[in-house]
Amino acid sequence: MIKTIKLGPDSELTLSNNLAWAMIYKDQFGHDIVPDIMPVLSAFTKLLGEIYQNKTTDLGELLKSIDGDILNDALIELCGVQFVDFINLTWAMAKAYDDDIEDPKLWIRKFDVFPVDIVGPAVFELITKGLISSKNLESLRGTPKAISQ
Repeated sequence: MIKTIKLGPDSELTLSNNLAWAMIYKDQFGHDIVPDIMPVLSAFTKLLGEIYQNKTTDLGELLKSIDGDILNDALIELCGVQFVDFINLTWAMAKAYDDDIEDPKLWIRKFDVFPVDIVGPAVFELITKGLISSKNLESLRGTPKAISQ
C-alpha cells in the first residue's frame, strides 16, 4: 500500500508499507525497529478500537471522544518514544517507496513542516495494514465494544 500525505502547499510525503521498510531501517540505523516502536504500538493498540469506531478525521474531536483512562494510558506509553525514531521510521517507509531518497539528515531538511498529527496516523495506519491481517484488524476494531457489554 502506498500513501501520499500533503504536508503543505508545496510539500508531499509518499510512504510504502511494503516490509522492505523494516530492513531499510535496520540497515540504516544498525538495529531492529521493534524496540523503537513498541511504545507506539502499545499505545496504538490501546487506542485502535476507539479510533476505528470514531468516524471523524479531526484529531481534536477524536481525542474528546476517547475514554479518558484509555487516552491517559496511551499517552504514558508514548512518553517512551523519541521524535528522532519517528522521523527515522517515516524515512524508512519513504525509502521503501523511493530507493533514490537521500540519507535521513538530508531528506528531513526538505520539509519546512513535519506535522506529527498528520504524518503519525498515516504511518501507523500503514504499519497496521502491513502487519495485521484484515480479519484480526476487524476483531480489534470491535474490542472496546465487546468489553463495554
